[in-house]
Amino acid sequence: MLIGKWYFDISSNTLSDCDQKSSLNLVDNLNMNNEFFSDESGDCSVEEQTSYTYTITNNEELNFTIAGGGLGGTYNIVSISETKLVLTQQFLVRHFILILKKSI
Repeated sequence: MLIGKWYFDISSNTLSDCDQKSSLNLVDNLNMNNEFFSDESGDCSVEEQTSYTYTITNNEELNFTIAGGGLGGTYNIVSISETKLVLTQQFLVRHFILILKKSI
């Protein structure tokens, strides 16, 4: 269920039409690619493309670590369905929530 291309859910954030094209693509049980789009230059284009490896570190707590880059760290999978993935990450004193959606 985790494998596939996940987009940032617009209902959870105020995102531009361009930002909504950004995605995390979990290719298999080890590799992930991300694409972040930006329209800061006046046109919507890919600002960053990065490949990562990830591992699931605890099946009971469903934590996984993404190695490298700005997304590096341990994320807790709060919930997952065929079309919605909710992740949290604690960073210093801040608690981040990412809500992602997948088209079937």
